[in-house]
Amino acid sequence: MLATNNKKKIRSTTHAPEVVPASYSDKTVEGLIEKGTEYMLRHNMYQRLSNHAPISAHITDIMFPQAYMLSLTDLVYIAGKANLWADTRSNALKELVNHKACDKGNWKIDYIYSHKGYKAFDTKRKASEWIGYIFDSSLSVER
Repeated sequence: MLATNNKKKIRSTTHAPEVVPASYSDKTVEGLIEKGTEYMLRHNMYQRLSNHAPISAHITDIMFPQAYMLSLTDLVYIAGKANLWADTRSNALKELVNHKACDKGNWKIDYIYSHKGYKAFDTKRKASEWIGYIFDSSLSVER
């Protein structure tokens, strides 16, 4: 047995860690996710309730890889994973995604986060294959 600084004993094991089955469910986590997506839908995914303006400076920007701020890329991913596209409260997001398309099924990155050590995957000049994949995968959930 190993002793830690607080003198608790930790049992050492030689077997592999337990694998969580794919059907694993955590009701608390699922409840929090549902509460969060409901909050997002109440705000049409990205708008202030008072005047329908974007809730933050970069929330309507397409960026990849994502930075610390919530972006359109994140919202599209969340909407697909949480199956929110069928909800009419996601219509403003759908319209924004369609408006930002440079042609059918293609989007350009419109914001590149700049910070020491951060490397953008694409430029703003041409359609992003990364974004195309993420958006098409998310939007195909709706189809």
